[in-house]
Amino acid sequence: SRGRGDVYKRQVMLRANFVISEFRAGETRIWSGWTGHRLRRRGEGWEVLVKQVNLIDHDQNIRNPSIIL
Repeated sequence: SRGRGDVYKRQVMLRANFVISEFRAGETRIWSGWTGHRLRRRGEGWEVLVKQVNLIDHDQNIRNPSIIL
C-alpha cells in the first residue's frame, strides 16, 4: 500500500516568471508577474492540479486581464 508521502513524491511544484506585451486598439500594455503550477505524474505525462497567476502590479486598476492570461 502507498502512504501519503508517496502521493507527494509523484507531484512537483514549478514557478516561472513572465512578461507579456499586448497591442490592441492603438494601446500597448505590458503584463509581468509569475505563475505557479502543481503537477502530478499521470502515466507517461503530467496532470495540472493547480495553476496560479500573480501579477506584479496587482494592486492597480487592470482592465480585463483574463483574455491574455
